[in-house]
Amino acid sequence: MTDWTAAEQDKLIEGARQEMDLKLKQASDLAKAYASDLDLWKSDDLMSITARALFRKLTSDLELQATFTASYQGMIRELSEARDTPLIRRFVELAALCWFRWQVTEGGYPGPTGADRYGAELINFWDRHLAAVQWRYMRALEALARARRLPLPVVQVNIADKQQVNVGHTSRR
Repeated sequence: MTDWTAAEQDKLIEGARQEMDLKLKQASDLAKAYASDLDLWKSDDLMSITARALFRKLTSDLELQATFTASYQGMIRELSEARDTPLIRRFVELAALCWFRWQVTEGGYPGPTGADRYGAELINFWDRHLAAVQWRYMRALEALARARRLPLPVVQVNIADKQQVNVGHTSRR
């Protein structure tokens, strides 16, 4: 182990403090931006950001990350419909992310033949974990289906001097 001089320790601590101050300022600036623009959150692609962070966490292999990204985006395309609103799009992205997590869990699952090698306790853990991610994926799909069945907002259209009100509470399917 390397022995650090007091000056080296002070320099290291100061560098960490500066980095933390920068992160705190960035977080403060971001909070101010969200407070001043109430529609800013709509532009965020939080699920995709979360997915990319998960891909980086799983591997440093850029080709594999690109494969993960393509799979995730493919599931988004599969679940998307042309008339999806930004709110529905968030449900689609959540379902795609849950699907990807399920696939990753399936890939790591040792299966019943792994009981000899890994022990029954570990297999029980994997069984519970796999059931949990499957349940989460199914719940995300159910939430997406419920969100798609929500009534459409009332749309008011004014034409010349006549007023016409179109009610959007019709069946979407």
